[in-house]
Amino acid sequence: MPRLQYLVHSAGIVRGRRVVTDEGVESNFATNYLSRFALTERLLSSLQAAGRPGESARILLVAHPGFSGAIHYDDVNLTANYSMIRAFRQFHYANDVFAIELARRLQVTGEGSLVTILCLHPGPTKTGIDREMPMWMKLMVRFAVHPFFSRKPDVPAATAIKLLLAREFEGESGALFSLVGRFRRVPAPKSARDPDEGGRLWAFSEARIRSAVGEAGSTA
Repeated sequence: MPRLQYLVHSAGIVRGRRVVTDEGVESNFATNYLSRFALTERLLSSLQAAGRPGESARILLVAHPGFSGAIHYDDVNLTANYSMIRAFRQFHYANDVFAIELARRLQVTGEGSLVTILCLHPGPTKTGIDREMPMWMKLMVRFAVHPFFSRKPDVPAATAIKLLLAREFEGESGALFSLVGRFRRVPAPKSARDPDEGGRLWAFSEARIRSAVGEAGSTA
């Protein structure tokens, strides 16, 4: 069995215009959430093989934890009413629900000591993620946020490494953290902690991946 000790999901986009991937998924949701779910599910057995009690394998989601949102199950592609804010709230909320639900499932199966999943908001960071933002958001980030609040990438990277390696985070699976200002733990929205919401997103994600794979195969 292949072994994988650490898995970090940090790739992301903030795309102001609505774009649907070849698999038929709105691109913000596909990149910032659904691909993370799919890859984690595929690699979970390798993470479980690498982890052991007291030294778990770890998964880190770089996102915006604690951000209130909603998943539009009937129109996850936001065809009826697309906006950057709606897309933003949807994929960040989905990451919270996913982290909490995976932690719950691992605990129920007795494998919670083998794999820890955590979520980190890196805070304002000088990266190229603003390239496809709406113009108003791009201008705000470049001329108001970056000059006064943003850090270089090595600052959140150091915090990410701490979450991956430090013993103090053993047993903290499903926890959400923020580096906006001081490093701190943040509460999840109440709805994100609901097992029914977690189960619904999990089943929806599995079905959407099966559908996406089928659509991609039919156009190959």
